[in-house]
Amino acid sequence: MEYLQGTLVVDRRGDIMMCSGLLARRVGRCAHELAGEPVWRLLPGWTPFGERRAESSLCLLAGHGAATVRVSWEPVHLPGETLFVIEVRGPPEAPAPSALAAAAELSPDAVMITDRCGVIRHVNAAFEAMTGYYRMELAGRTPAVLKSGVQDTGFYRDLWNTILRGGVYRGVLVNRRKSGELYHEEKIIRPVPDAGGRATHFVSSGRDISERVRELQALRHAATADSAMYRAKRAGGYAFRFHRQLLAAVPQLACADA
Repeated sequence: MEYLQGTLVVDRRGDIMMCSGLLARRVGRCAHELAGEPVWRLLPGWTPFGERRAESSLCLLAGHGAATVRVSWEPVHLPGETLFVIEVRGPPEAPAPSALAAAAELSPDAVMITDRCGVIRHVNAAFEAMTGYYRMELAGRTPAVLKSGVQDTGFYRDLWNTILRGGVYRGVLVNRRKSGELYHEEKIIRPVPDAGGRATHFVSSGRDISERVRELQALRHAATADSAMYRAKRAGGYAFRFHRQLLAAVPQLACADA
């Protein structure tokens, strides 16, 4: 079965104007690094495109994820310029290793295993319970299904750069369950390298800490309210003492005038 590996937008000269993050990860690159490079560096030996939509043809996809893929393209005619949208399809990367999947089932945390492209290969029962998604619903999808819109594109770009370099991500994300409800997840994402040190999969483990976040927010609210009340009482005390001092001073002022 073939899956969408990603898309490219290329100008008439064959220079890449945009590369999807999915395809960039597939070849072990960052999307912004590919902008301006000739498309033939990714698709060596590929026959140049024409002015009409082309049926798919087999081609070699270069990079760390080298594989034979199916390429199709379609021209987009803009005023004074013609761009080409290229779609790359191919076989999925290796499924989650059975040992990883078995270990995930024993974990009380919500575990998700993806391949290098970010395609979900396995989730455990705790993940299903936390998100509301069954594992069969997530086959061939990416973790973007959980996006809440709270974290911006730059956040996810930095996250991917970290784990693609072999680093470990630790942090708290606001995600969205299948029901639409937002929740706070304390998450750790680790790369799983092969014998050559290249990450073939990523393992994400997470815990729903929404209740803890709500408790902290309630404590902050209570502390803010107590602080405001203290300041109000203190200001009231100053006003009362000033009023008493003023009343005491009035007779003395009257005697002085007499």
